[in-house]
Amino acid sequence: MSNKSNKAETVVKDNATVKQPVVLTAEKFTITEVGTYSYNDTVINVTDVTRDTGRKIHISGTINGEAFKSDIMTLKKRFGIETKVYNTTGTTSTVKVLTEEEITKKVASFAGSLSNCLTGLNKVLSGIGNFVITFTDNENNDTDISGLTSIYRETLIANNEENKRKRAEAEAKKKEKEETKERDKLSKDIATLLKSGNIAEAMQILQSMQN
Repeated sequence: MSNKSNKAETVVKDNATVKQPVVLTAEKFTITEVGTYSYNDTVINVTDVTRDTGRKIHISGTINGEAFKSDIMTLKKRFGIETKVYNTTGTTSTVKVLTEEEITKKVASFAGSLSNCLTGLNKVLSGIGNFVITFTDNENNDTDISGLTSIYRETLIANNEENKRKRAEAEAKKKEKEETKERDKLSKDIATLLKSGNIAEAMQILQSMQN
């Protein structure tokens, strides 16, 4: 792989300095400033480069003389360059599923924090008088530290089960999307093979899709 930098170069032609286009490749397709770029036999003249609040790059100018306005990812797709998409909403990575050990640690931490709070409160109130501290649950039933800890654990488990459901749903959608993408690719491959007369190979791929 070449280590050639995609920097604009200048050459001297007829005693005049001419700025050469920045050469882009599929591996290094980066446009961050105004200038002239080239990709394969295409000349991209960039007249404006901006970034939105999400730091997404938007560019405009001309492609082989034809006006365009696009973000960098869309432009790469236009030239058939594969792009990576990072989904930051609704992905399995954002849904935290706790292990039984993690739940136990959280419950123990909650019980310890509650006990420390009560100890501190009793110290503050001891200089005023004798007080009896009572607790009630969401239905106004009397409870104690043990009961509150149990409620906290039940809430954690319920939320964790919901997160498991969300993660399973997200993974199923992801799998379905990947399968659809693969089917579309194979369908295009079949069409290409049929056009070129490779019927046997096309039928072989079709059969594999039906299995």
